[in-house]
Amino acid sequence: MASLFRVGLFGRLNRIQPGVRRIAASFSTNRERNEILRKVYAPFEKLVKGSPEYRALAESGKVWEDYFQPGNSERHGYVKAQKLHADILEEIDDWRESMKLPKSATIRSLIAEYAHQSVAIEDNKLELGVSIMMDEYLKDAVPDLSVSARDLSQMTLPDVHSLFPQADAAQVAELRNHIVASHWVTETALRNPNTPGLSEAEIRCLSAVLLKDTNRELLYNSRWGGRVPLGGYRPAPIRVKSSPLTIFPYHVEVPACMQRFLQWRDRVTQEKQLHPLIVACQATVYFLHIHPFFDGNGRVSRLMMQDYMIRHGYAPVVIQNLERQDYIRMIRQAQEGEPEEFVSTILTTQLEELKTFGFRQMVETK
Repeated sequence: MASLFRVGLFGRLNRIQPGVRRIAASFSTNRERNEILRKVYAPFEKLVKGSPEYRALAESGKVWEDYFQPGNSERHGYVKAQKLHADILEEIDDWRESMKLPKSATIRSLIAEYAHQSVAIEDNKLELGVSIMMDEYLKDAVPDLSVSARDLSQMTLPDVHSLFPQADAAQVAELRNHIVASHWVTETALRNPNTPGLSEAEIRCLSAVLLKDTNRELLYNSRWGGRVPLGGYRPAPIRVKSSPLTIFPYHVEVPACMQRFLQWRDRVTQEKQLHPLIVACQATVYFLHIHPFFDGNGRVSRLMMQDYMIRHGYAPVVIQNLERQDYIRMIRQAQEGEPEEFVSTILTTQLEELKTFGFRQMVETK
């Protein structure tokens, strides 16, 4: 009887233990996160909460920025990555010059794949074939993309139920939005070569476009942190499950952090010390570390990368066989000062694309 009792007791304990371990791990992670927060925001300890000095420092975004220094290319490994990949960067530029990119038709041909990959990273299950068919339809349904970003965000887009009635409406909307936004970004970038990139207002409008008619639009209509319009910055702190120890700026810091991010992008573009593809990588990671929106930050960051690459004469990259977790890992590593895998993946993909386009050009001219 005693042995049966022990077996029953240990059996119950074994069933309980995984839950206990998860709770213990959660407590440990929260404790570690709170310790990081105390280090990051130590300058506030000397100030009276709610005082004018406290509010001014919070709204400046300087405390988060000074601690993480996301624009420090040396500290975060981008200068090292540029030196390490000097040969492949040179090869990329040789192919680009021989092809005289950007060729409008070549760049536009990537939109369906690029948009599909971007939403697939966010766990959208629609197939690439759906994206290709939708892209063809939207070219006629939304023909005029010379409008401003603000007008684009207010444009009525084709009804998702009429596009693919049997598919999940929210996922169709997500893909539709990204295709339309990618077309707009492509045309805008082609008209503005060698310029720094999208303005803050344009970024916010594109964020609004990406979330139209999706499930995540409900976040903006909820009262969590206060209602904000689509394209508005988040009015509350944020953390993500995939990286619980990543510290994003508090919501009051976001506007100043975004302004500083764009100032950094404009400055490094003008200085030309970093290769444009390296700038595109660092800008993506920098923006994602700010995480200014409730949702859609990843998709917005990839539109910004697409825009920057096209403006500087490169093709937007479609990474073959990319898994969501691999992408998240590369971004997280880059935020921690190890961008090697992310940079290497972007550069290798860029070179492969240029070679493919180059060989295709040779065949067509024979």
